[in-house]
Amino acid sequence: MKTRTVLTVALMMILSVSVFSQAKSGNKKDRISPTTLSAVEILQRDADHVIVWLDKSAETKARIIIFDADGEQVYSRKIETPDTMKITNDISAFPKGKYFIQVYLDGKCTASSELSR
Repeated sequence: MKTRTVLTVALMMILSVSVFSQAKSGNKKDRISPTTLSAVEILQRDADHVIVWLDKSAETKARIIIFDADGEQVYSRKIETPDTMKITNDISAFPKGKYFIQVYLDGKCTASSELSR
């Protein structure tokens, strides 16, 4: 019985430290860059923000395009800065619905994802 109590208390301490450290650091997806980036990674942090992690060389031209459910382009952004970077796209002004994001490198679509707003 004593061993079970000690193990339970230890487990509760580990969980509370884990929860506290996550609450203190905020949204981990937003703070940590991907360790293995294929070239582009798209993350929808919440209903209002889409994060694009972009790894490109100085010669690469990049563009982010968001389309609504009807296929109409509602957002476009050209990226000219080299190196790995995090681009946060605020879609809070868009009406609620489904959207599609595409990321192009040198004119080729390298990543796409469906978004919900």
